[in-house]
Amino acid sequence: MTEEGGLKQIESLGESGTEFLIAAGVEDLGALARSDAAVLRQEMAGANAILAIAEVVPSISEIEGWIELARKIGDVEESGSVIKLEEESEEPDLQILDAIPISPSVLIAQQIAVQDVAPMEIFLEEELEPEPIRVERKHDEADVRRKVNFREVAPLSMRRTDEQGNEASPVQPLERNSTRDIRKTASPELNEGKKLYSRAYIRGVLHPQPFRVRFAAFISVMTLILLPATFVAGGLILAKYPLWLFLIPAAFSIFGILYFMSARGLKCRICGQPLFAPKACHRHSKAHRLPILGYILPTSLHILLFHWFRCMYCGTSVRIKE
Repeated sequence: MTEEGGLKQIESLGESGTEFLIAAGVEDLGALARSDAAVLRQEMAGANAILAIAEVVPSISEIEGWIELARKIGDVEESGSVIKLEEESEEPDLQILDAIPISPSVLIAQQIAVQDVAPMEIFLEEELEPEPIRVERKHDEADVRRKVNFREVAPLSMRRTDEQGNEASPVQPLERNSTRDIRKTASPELNEGKKLYSRAYIRGVLHPQPFRVRFAAFISVMTLILLPATFVAGGLILAKYPLWLFLIPAAFSIFGILYFMSARGLKCRICGQPLFAPKACHRHSKAHRLPILGYILPTSLHILLFHWFRCMYCGTSVRIKE
């Protein structure tokens, strides 16, 4: 008789009984026939506390009936109790860890993923010496050899060796500059007495050309204001209104030239998109915008009034004041 599937020959076991035996380490009729009922029930209770196989653990009398049937079917004599692994083996250098076998049906019933089951690992006390790592470089440079001892490597330093294999000075990580970086953080005096979430609170990274951004914002505002004023002045001139209205188109021409020279090519320091030039693409949801007027005029006014702005493309806050 083969032992594979032998537990199924005991009809009184049922599905839960089979799971209890497998969880206790009994996987065939031979192991069941050589088991002790009291010890086996203790193993089942421990497994049920972890796996929650059933609400009630089989009684000793029920387990004794299973053992008796297994002995009759397998013609096995009584031999004492279940053989258990001790926490420590006879060899002092080797420690054996116990594991409870879990059937696939138990994993599915308990909704346990395979990656959630911890693997069984055995750690040996004797130290394994890793082989040195050799890195080959081009241009006939010397080979670099590095030997790592995982128990001695410091968490924040690295050890290196020279060409002869001698240990060189340790490489320490770069320390962060303790002084304040004005490119990323505004000075505390700049926002003294201002609320954190108000428009007057200057925030964001510092633009490398703050004066040029402020000048370009002024040029953009004047150009956008003079553009409709030029059309109105042209109509009034044709209607024989005073000739001084010619100053408006003239001023628009001057500011238009300045706009193309200084404002149109200015870009965001983060995303590189133009700050004062229209572009056919989606804008950031938090960009400065006014209905009908669009994005350029509100952004320019925000720069002149509050000394910071939010890029209309990437949404990054950029300030023009240290």
